[in-house]
Amino acid sequence: MFNNILPPTKLLVGSNYHLFKEGIRPMWEDPINAKGGKWVLTNNRQRRARLDDAWMNTMLALIGECLEDDDDLSGAVVSVRKTQDRVAVWTQTATNEPLQRKVGSNFRKVLDLSKNEGLKYQSHADAAASGSSYQNEVYEQL
Repeated sequence: MFNNILPPTKLLVGSNYHLFKEGIRPMWEDPINAKGGKWVLTNNRQRRARLDDAWMNTMLALIGECLEDDDDLSGAVVSVRKTQDRVAVWTQTATNEPLQRKVGSNFRKVLDLSKNEGLKYQSHADAAASGSSYQNEVYEQL
């Protein structure tokens, strides 16, 4: 599949790819996602070259169950935007902070991030309340 689709860096601005478990919709409103959240890597345009690898490694980690409790993971999204791109892993239980921190730590390893590059976590409830999908971080993986 991966070899037959455009890499994220070749997509038009405003495009997304979603890779979710069967039966789970990539929406806050999906009952499985309603109490969850997402770990987000924000990638500025100066570092755009790493977007394709970040997305491929995220997909492989999900398929290979390398991020922690596979039952808590819903899927992943890559979003191509004008000033920055994002890769996100969606989880199902935002209130389980120890589990979310473990998922974030493993996601950091999968992405091979330096210590000064942050991942942010946001619950879907906070995103829905604020009207923005990338504000009001609950906790940040340092």
